[in-house]
Amino acid sequence: MYGCWACPDFERCAQIADMQQLHPDILHNLRTIRCVGIDRWAGQWGKHYRF
Repeated sequence: MYGCWACPDFERCAQIADMQQLHPDILHNLRTIRCVGIDRWAGQWGKHYRF
């Protein structure tokens, strides 16, 4: 699986910087995904929607 967390420059990315306005924790989340993997990271969130 590939995502921003796999990019070696995600911490200096202009697109990520723009997203931080809406998602202030994005860098923390991407660092965590890089360390633990997307499946383990997503698994700790559970369901976000009832449907």
